[in-house]
Amino acid sequence: MIFLLGMFILFSWMKSKSIKNMYRYPSTLNCESVDSLFTLNGDFNQTKYEFYATVDEVPTVNRQGTGMYQCYCKNYAENATNPNLCDTYHNQQFGGYAIGQSVTVAITIVNIVIRTFCIWLIQMVGYKTISGEIAAITVTIFIATFFNTAILLLLADADLS
Repeated sequence: MIFLLGMFILFSWMKSKSIKNMYRYPSTLNCESVDSLFTLNGDFNQTKYEFYATVDEVPTVNRQGTGMYQCYCKNYAENATNPNLCDTYHNQQFGGYAIGQSVTVAITIVNIVIRTFCIWLIQMVGYKTISGEIAAITVTIFIATFFNTAILLLLADADLS
């Protein structure tokens, strides 16, 4: 029981970090419309865009940005006069992706551990028939992995505030 509570807390923490990053840099942002703000008569003003992206960096990191920093770093980071301007963006994007993927890996590893532990425990019980042992193993593993994969992730993604 303590193990499951620990996994729930770990998954909740990891998912909250991933979701905070998703809100900081929403995928629904229309960067074409933001880019068009810096185009006048067909001339693109990257210097002004970089200035506004620099101003928008701190509010974006605090999840209150306008999207200029995100769009600038997504499309024009390699042409920036300040090479460190988009480091925060790239680090947070990579970190959010890594945490999201590590949740998947952690669930898989925990499912393997649960499966091995359940098989060991049921074999220690000593069923009279192999079919009874296999049935017990199947049901136990199904319930344990279902709870670990479905219910735990559902609770980790829930807004508990």
